[in-house]
Amino acid sequence: MLFLNPPYGDLVTDKAVTGDAGKGRQKLEKLFYQRGIRLLQPGGILVLIVPYTSLDKEFCAWIASHCEAVVVYRAPVDTYRQAVVVGRRRAGIANGEDTRDVRERLLAVGSCGCTDVLPAVWQGEPYAVPALTVNAPALRFNLVRMDAAQLREEIRRYPCLWPQFELHFGQKAGRARLPLRALSRWHLALSLAAGQVCGVVRSNDGTRAYLIKGDTFKQKKVDVTVEHAETPAGQRRSTETRVATDVFVPVIRALDLTQGSPSFGKALVIQ
Repeated sequence: MLFLNPPYGDLVTDKAVTGDAGKGRQKLEKLFYQRGIRLLQPGGILVLIVPYTSLDKEFCAWIASHCEAVVVYRAPVDTYRQAVVVGRRRAGIANGEDTRDVRERLLAVGSCGCTDVLPAVWQGEPYAVPALTVNAPALRFNLVRMDAAQLREEIRRYPCLWPQFELHFGQKAGRARLPLRALSRWHLALSLAAGQVCGVVRSNDGTRAYLIKGDTFKQKKVDVTVEHAETPAGQRRSTETRVATDVFVPVIRALDLTQGSPSFGKALVIQ
């Protein structure tokens, strides 16, 4: 029995290798289904929980060709608009006539949603979970431990991202140049947001030193306006208007490294 509730959403759009991304299957539901259905033996029972919006023409054709006696219900909790698909793994490849009814029912669910909720007590024909086939290979669990020499050899054979280590972590700053003019608060916010305000800084006379790290966070600035007016009936009426505006606030956190300072070793916040 395969109980499959895969992660939902699109595959990553970067250069990470995710298996079937190059074959047009861009949904995680489809990727997990394609990997999982291969493990289900003929006669095995599939319980698939996916958003009914992901039941497109391609997905429905896969399920119909792989499974028979397919039923579909709406999940009792409708938070994620899920469909529960139950079916029995086919022993062979089905033709188009055998799968047409299943495809049409699943497509109707994918476009309009399910109307029948999964019952608390099963009312239909029960699905019998078969025993494991006799010729199935025995499961073996292996544990492999590597020493330093073996790990070094594996990294040499399969370098992965190690050749790019210096590219990502070995960047060296060039010679510091003074800005053409004094930085404004806008320039400071940009530098903080970019992570450029960091490191050890010292006073001009060298008597004080701080380890600093800059950052920028967003907060709400609320402006309140109150208007007073008199109604035709002579009553005084007040109207309060609140306008919330997002503002970006630069913050510098520092550790005092000055020997003998009262705040030595303490974390300071410069805002």
